Amino acid sequence: MASPAVFLPALTCGGGMALCMYLMSRSHKGANNQEATGADHDAGARDTEVAELRQEVERLRSEVRSRDDLPA
Repeated sequence: MASPAVFLPALTCGGGMALCMYLMSRSHKGANNQEATGADHDAGARDTEVAELRQEVERLRSEVRSRDDLPA
């Protein structure tokens, strides 16, 4: 007959996994609430960043076009 201690690692692993899942689900709920409250504040910064990135993409595209036009 097997000792109950043989099953202890399996129970510990499963319990630890359940605890980790519970803690991760709690942290994601808190992060979603923070995003909802700060969404209006960050919208302006995000729009500015998007505009800067679009300008950078256009600059890089024009640089590639100018390199393509050069004779080899």
